[in-house]
Amino acid sequence: MDFNYKKDIVYKTVNGHDLCIDFLVPNGSEIPVPCVVWFHGGGWKEGKKTDIGEFPFLPMELLSKDICIASAEYRLTGKNGGGFSQSVSDAKDAIEFVKSLPFVSCNGIFTGGISAGAYMALETAMMCETLDIKGVLSFSGITFVRGNDPEFVGIEVPSLTRGFIRDFIDASEEYPDERVNPSFLLFGARKDIRFFLVHGDCDECVNVRSADMFANRAKDLGFYIEYVRIHNSNHTFSPVNGALYPPLRDIMKKAAEFVKKFS
Repeated sequence: MDFNYKKDIVYKTVNGHDLCIDFLVPNGSEIPVPCVVWFHGGGWKEGKKTDIGEFPFLPMELLSKDICIASAEYRLTGKNGGGFSQSVSDAKDAIEFVKSLPFVSCNGIFTGGISAGAYMALETAMMCETLDIKGVLSFSGITFVRGNDPEFVGIEVPSLTRGFIRDFIDASEEYPDERVNPSFLLFGARKDIRFFLVHGDCDECVNVRSADMFANRAKDLGFYIEYVRIHNSNHTFSPVNGALYPPLRDIMKKAAEFVKKFS
């Protein structure tokens, strides 16, 4: 696949620290093109924007359908001032920057990510209505972090993930649960946001039941959602006790078709 790689484009400077985006832009396509603004995982304290290059099959599937990828960094906890409001603010600013670029269709913006990055993608799409996000690609996403939601509070969260959530949300006590949980944001979000949700049934970091609950709630509330529950998959889509089903390549092809259909 022939594409143009634009690296380390500064979209924001905070306290003297540049936050950057890498772009993968399909060559030979009509300009402007739809774009997926991608957020890396890592529990809000690790990870980097170049991780998208290691994500299986998805980048090439998107590029093959003339869809641009903008992989954005954001502030991280324990490193450069990250936390709920700061990191989500970075994500919002990254999307607004992407929308301003001449090679991107401002009417074809999607968000995407894995794990904590999927949380960022879900939060910005539903909480920041003025961004006019068309849809979200959520892979192994964190959909609930705190509160008294009866459908989510009984779901077991591994201790490592609880630590990541605590560090991320700890400085955000002034924010109500309705703002920090994608599961709550569903109740007030625009109904024209579409979701493509993928989760492994052997996820050791984010309980698959939370994805089940989120998908059911979105459907009950009238959202368009495609939910793929991968059999034998761990958090990062490696096989556990057998082959993955459906196969990853098929899932990523469907993800790209989802973006193309609604852009």
